Amino acid sequence: MTTVGTGQVAEDLALLAGCWRSIGLRGAAVEWELARPARLTGSLATRLRSALGPALAATGVRPATLQSIPGDSRPPALWFLGWDCPPRPVLRLRADLRCVGAVAADWPELARALSRMRLPVVGDTAALAETRRCSVTWHGGESVAPGEFGPPLVADPDLNVAGGACLVEAVTPLQLRANGQDVTGPPPLEVLVRSAGERLRQLCLHWGLGDPKVTSVVGRAYWEAREARLAWARAEAPSGFARQSSRTGQRQVIRGVRGVFAYEAVTPLAMTVLALGAEVGAGKDTAFGCGQLRVYGAQVV
Repeated sequence: MTTVGTGQVAEDLALLAGCWRSIGLRGAAVEWELARPARLTGSLATRLRSALGPALAATGVRPATLQSIPGDSRPPALWFLGWDCPPRPVLRLRADLRCVGAVAADWPELARALSRMRLPVVGDTAALAETRRCSVTWHGGESVAPGEFGPPLVADPDLNVAGGACLVEAVTPLQLRANGQDVTGPPPLEVLVRSAGERLRQLCLHWGLGDPKVTSVVGRAYWEAREARLAWARAEAPSGFARQSSRTGQRQVIRGVRGVFAYEAVTPLAMTVLALGAEVGAGKDTAFGCGQLRVYGAQVV
């Protein structure tokens, strides 16, 4: 069993807390009322992401922060949650978005783009339904005036986490790789921790304080997670869809595993990295709706 000093654990947790605060994660529910019924296919996040790109272009000049939406070499500063599209045509649509604090200065432009999004019309793949009305309701328990940027989703995370048992639910398909192969069943905990930690590190690097020590913390959490064991699992067969990238023209298959996985002998550091990383997604294609996790662990009372 790997032994880590109390001082090192405290230092690692403090660094993770600072990293989290620097990202400034925000969350909001966005509702659209469309002028004509629209039918959505693929994944909900993919469809909304595809609609946001042209809407941003229509607003004119795009600041550097928004160049990551729909994508450049950095992780997107904003992404949507959700995998399953409505089964029937809709005139009203609701989805959750997440964004980093760096979006604050560009929020007016981004809000205009959200209100200009257009979605495929039922029965006519060449036509797009315009947005008639758009509203944004920020999460975080505070009242926000219309048009203003919202408060942090969790301003200061509670890292008083106990080791022991851990339950992970893959709400949307989880795309992971281990030993050069796609993970198509219950993932080893260290693979989950590494992926969630890497997502956290990338966001911290590009949109937060960028402390290089985060890499070492994630590495320690990974090695500790190797000693955990899978207790039981209920996994679904990998599911997904194919899309064609408008930027590269290449066909891309997006799929992953969903299910619930229970782990034992999880250290506090490994569980903390996993829990924080789960708030921002894990694995590939989080911008397309993949990698949404819920993590349940014991709390110190």
